[in-house]
Amino acid sequence: GDYIEYMKKFHEKYGSKQQTIAVEEERGIYSNNERCNKETIPKLEEIVYMAQNDLYPELYKDFTIPELCHKALHNVGEGKIYSTMFWFGPRHSVSPLHFDPLDNLLIGFGGRKNVLLYPRTYKLKSMGNNDDNHFDNDDNDVNDSTIDVINWHYAGHSGQQYNTSPIDVYNPDYDKYPLFANAPTAIECTLYPGDVLFIPSRWWHHVTSIDTAVSVNIWWR
Repeated sequence: GDYIEYMKKFHEKYGSKQQTIAVEEERGIYSNNERCNKETIPKLEEIVYMAQNDLYPELYKDFTIPELCHKALHNVGEGKIYSTMFWFGPRHSVSPLHFDPLDNLLIGFGGRKNVLLYPRTYKLKSMGNNDDNHFDNDDNDVNDSTIDVINWHYAGHSGQQYNTSPIDVYNPDYDKYPLFANAPTAIECTLYPGDVLFIPSRWWHHVTSIDTAVSVNIWWR
């Protein structure tokens, strides 16, 4: 009840959708080069994100969990669901750059979300354009000369958890985090209601709500 009241007041002040007007936005970059009036940009301290809550039992009847998550015949894991989570928040809600140790499906139910995905395997920029030059950032045999490239995300720095980066991916501070220049090229997409996005285990990703958004994610082994 309290959160719904908060959302009503948030919408009264800022609206529920990203506005498309030709004014430079103070922070955040969205797909389609959307811009919003500075007066409609929510203040960070006013954003309350109902993030990563166990899905309420009553909501399971509203959708069908894809077979990919719970049937091993698809050869994506063992088909054992670990958890199903509910996410609800106003526009500008952010899940910072992080990775999950398990395969993940992100399902959109309301509003749009902008997603940046950073592949686990990528080319070393110093090696040029040779398609054969790449390495996996989970390879235990990688030598010391590639450590700076592997650690482009600064996981665990500045008080973050081991799987979370302190970097603002849209406005990176290269003086503070110079290795971010070695990050693989991000794959960017917009999640719409009805879309399902597969996020492989240990892929770094960053998610921003463009509108007030509702989504569910499923982790499985």
